[in-house]
Amino acid sequence: LTTHHSVSLSGLDSETTYHFRVESKDAAGNEAISDDVAFNTPDVTSPVISNVVVSDITGSSAVITWETNELATSQVEYGMTTSYGQTTLLDDSLTTQHSVTLTSLDSETTYHLRVRSKDAADNEAVSDDSTFNTPDVTSPVISSVVVSDITGSSAVITWKTNEPATSQVEYGPT
Repeated sequence: LTTHHSVSLSGLDSETTYHFRVESKDAAGNEAISDDVAFNTPDVTSPVISNVVVSDITGSSAVITWETNELATSQVEYGMTTSYGQTTLLDDSLTTQHSVTLTSLDSETTYHLRVRSKDAADNEAVSDDSTFNTPDVTSPVISSVVVSDITGSSAVITWKTNEPATSQVEYGPT
């Protein structure tokens, strides 16, 4: 018998309303029961991220999309290593379908990324690392164009490019 009572409840589900009442009996067996009281357990579960897709890749941009199983924010960390180094602005709109466009990317570069989403209760989820490659969008530079070995019926055209490239000559009398 005591005048200060405490009972710990465990195994409760998050995001659930629980009702309770307390009961006490004195040494003589007189019973008292409180009124109904309710409390809510908080959301402690992070969103689940799925279907991370990189699309519409150009030499300077890419679109990153993903889904969450509950309403959440959108943000992408990216860079040339798994240290990332760059982060998009946080889109605090709560949605389950996420889309973020990365801009000012370097062409012909491998990028690492991971997506981040937080639900309304501030529980955060972070995806695994993903990679994508931006394409080469810079044309080769032609230099040192030379005509040699000219005869009455032939000529040799040579030139250099600053990167490996194909060869073709268009020619005619005009």
